[in-house]
Amino acid sequence: MSDIGTVLLVSKVRITASAKASYLHARGNKSIYRYCCFSGTSDEPFVHRAEGTNYDEYQNLPVYRANDEEKEGMRRLLRWARGELRPDEQMPKPLGRREAHHRLIEEINHGTSFDGTFELLSVSSDAWNAYAHVTDYTQNNRLQEPGSTSWWYPKGQRTLKLKFFDSLEVQARALETGFIYRIKNIRIKFEDGALIGYCGERGGEIRQVRPEDTFYQNLKA
Repeated sequence: MSDIGTVLLVSKVRITASAKASYLHARGNKSIYRYCCFSGTSDEPFVHRAEGTNYDEYQNLPVYRANDEEKEGMRRLLRWARGELRPDEQMPKPLGRREAHHRLIEEINHGTSFDGTFELLSVSSDAWNAYAHVTDYTQNNRLQEPGSTSWWYPKGQRTLKLKFFDSLEVQARALETGFIYRIKNIRIKFEDGALIGYCGERGGEIRQVRPEDTFYQNLKA
């Protein structure tokens, strides 16, 4: 390790508890485990004190070749350690993996429960609920699309209607159109000839996604 501001990524290790002390051990078979380091001063991870080490020069070391998502996760972890991560930003999810429940509009159907990343097109409310029309610009032939000229949303059945209630209803009323939002725990029903999303049950969450937050780029269509 070069300094305190360095991230160590380790793969294929097993965590075990010490029988004599209150700490954990990370152990890995020397023929299986892999590692690399990242400090943020270079765009590439390294395996030696000299950053920018050529991987090919260390073919006999257990080198882990980090992909782009893993590099982004390490950058965010460094920002958190240095106190640079904004309060509204989340910590990285498990490196190298898409979230299990994230879906695009084209992938949903009746009974689907999922998280989605959308552009907010409109928001309205009545005395009990808030409503929104959102899109990720993918197509689903079970979405509503009236033939009326007043339908100004993206053409081609690309707009999903959401109904917010309970814990999310008040927050949804204050959302701003034109922004990108990550909405968690949407439950899809097929009603009146179209799919509609219900949000507000336990585990629901609305979070604005900032354009500069590159961690979310792979979640947007």
